Amino acid sequence: MKTKKRLITAVMAFSLCTGLLSGATAGREAAAATTSTTTIVPEQVNDFSVAPQGFTTTVVLPAGTGSENKDDLSVITPVQMDYTGMLYLNCAVAGIQETVKLSLYSDPACTLAVGSEAILNSYSLTDRCVYTINTPQTYYLKAYYSYSASSVATPITINAYAYSGEERTLTSDYQGIYSGNTTAKYHKMTVPADGMVTIYANAFSSYDGSASSMTINLCNSNKVVIADEYMYSYNGYMVSYALKKGTYYVQASESSPYQIKYTAKKVKDQSGSSKKKAKKLAKKKTVKGLVTLQDKSSKVDWISFTLKKAGRVTLNLKAECNSGDYLHIEIIPANKNYKVYNNTASFSAGERAVRTNKIRKGKYYIKISKTNAAYSGSYAIKYVK
Repeated sequence: MKTKKRLITAVMAFSLCTGLLSGATAGREAAAATTSTTTIVPEQVNDFSVAPQGFTTTVVLPAGTGSENKDDLSVITPVQMDYTGMLYLNCAVAGIQETVKLSLYSDPACTLAVGSEAILNSYSLTDRCVYTINTPQTYYLKAYYSYSASSVATPITINAYAYSGEERTLTSDYQGIYSGNTTAKYHKMTVPADGMVTIYANAFSSYDGSASSMTINLCNSNKVVIADEYMYSYNGYMVSYALKKGTYYVQASESSPYQIKYTAKKVKDQSGSSKKKAKKLAKKKTVKGLVTLQDKSSKVDWISFTLKKAGRVTLNLKAECNSGDYLHIEIIPANKNYKVYNNTASFSAGERAVRTNKIRKGKYYIKISKTNAAYSGSYAIKYVK
C-alpha cells in the first residue's frame, strides 16, 4: 500500500513539473520579439556630390529583468527595398550597457540572414553594414542583445540609404547606380532630334568621396557598341556625340557606385549634301551643320559663297565636339582650272578663324568632312569678310 501511494505521489509531481515547463514555454512564445510599427524606407542616393542624408529612425531594445529570455526583448523592423542594389545601414548608440547585434533577414521569422551583422558595444558605439539586394521586397532588421539583456532600455539610431543597381532610363538629372558587381548594365537614352548629345558619368571614390574614372560604351538601339569613352578628370567626366534621332543605350560595367545623366540639343543641318545642293553663305552670315557619329567618312557637307572681287576671305569656325575629334574644311574654286593653295584646315571644339591667301573673285565651295570615322560634331561657319 505504501509503495502504491509513493507511486501516485511521484506521478502527480511529474505532472506538475510538466505543466510548469509547458507554461514557461508558452510564456516565452507570448513574449516573442516585438515588430516595429515603423518601416525603414532607405533614401535613394543619386547625386554623389551631396552626402546622403539617409532615412533615420530609432529602435529601442527594452530593459530586461533577468528572468526572461533575452530573445524575447528583440525588436524587428521592416525594411522596404523596391529595387535591387546596395543597402547601407548605419547603426549607433549614445551609450550601451550590454552588447547589441543587428542582422538583416529576408523572412519575417528572421531565419534567413542576408549578410553581415552590426555589433555595438562599449568599445564600438557605431557600426555599418552593407547588403547586396538582389530581390526587391520587404526585409527585416532584427536588433537583439548578444549575451545578456541590459537592465536599462537601449535606444539604437539607424540611418539607411541605398543605391539602385537597376538599369535606368537616363534623364538630365544624375541617377546613382551601384550593384556591387561588373555585370554590364544598359541605360536607355532617347535622342528626340538630330543634334548634340552630352553624357556625364563618373564613378565614386569610397576613400575620399571624390569623383573617379570609369569607362562607358555608347550602343545603338540593338545594344551594339558604336563608341566608347574613358571618363576621367581630363575630359571633365563628360563626352559629346553628334547623333541622329533615335534610341540608344549607355553601357556601364562598373563595380563601384557611379552616377550618370545626359543632355540633348537639336541642331539643324543647313549644309547641302552635294555641290549642286550647297547652302549659300552670304557675307556676315552663318551656316550650321552636323556630322553625326553614324555618318560614313565619305559623307561630305557642302556650302558655297561668292567673292565679288579678288582678296582674302576670313571664315570664323565654331565647333562643338570632343577635344580629340576633328573636322576637316577645304575651300574649292568652282572654276576647275583655278587652284587655291593653303586651302585646307582641321578644327576641333572651340572657335578659330581661317583666312585664305589672296584669291580671285568668283564662286567657291566649302567642303566639310570627318577626319576619322569615329569623330562627330556640330559646326557653325561665318563668312566674316
